Amino acid sequence: MRFTTQGAFPWSLNSQALATTFSWGVEGPGNWNSWSNWKPRGGPPNGNHDAIFGDKIMADSTVFSDTAVTARRIDFDNQNRYVIAGAGSVNLAAGSNPKAAINVLQGTHEFQLRVNLLSETDVTVASNLTLEFNNRLNLSGNTLNKLGDGAMAVNNILNTDGGTMNVQAGIVSGSGGIGGDLNN
Repeated sequence: MRFTTQGAFPWSLNSQALATTFSWGVEGPGNWNSWSNWKPRGGPPNGNHDAIFGDKIMADSTVFSDTAVTARRIDFDNQNRYVIAGAGSVNLAAGSNPKAAINVLQGTHEFQLRVNLLSETDVTVASNLTLEFNNRLNLSGNTLNKLGDGAMAVNNILNTDGGTMNVQAGIVSGSGGIGGDLNN
């Protein structure tokens, strides 16, 4: 923001639109909650934002959070593995979109922290790729739509809490326990 003088008023407020899409900006591991790890600066994505884990890493890397973070969309677009881990959680909320989303465009990626759906969520995994949930996946009464010809693995605990997993394409597998009903 900057202040300028215009007309009879001593100043006016000019602002630029705030970014809603942030891309992982370091070549290796780091803290989700550090603003300097995201491009453009001004992140981290937490709320009505999109988080893009793209081509920046050159080897498998861990992005960690020890607090709850929220995103409306998460994209994985790298042959190297992103591992999202920590004592916190990732909450998916549609925000200004009709649905929240996770998209796997390249590689195999995994969540090692809790993932909570706060709204209906589309998980799209492209052919021959995999997304793994290796901790608790809580549908929280919402619908998870599995799209794309790739695989999604839910290892550990799937808690539907009255929600539904709707497998429209690809493979869903895993090991562990199911809390609630599962319609296949």
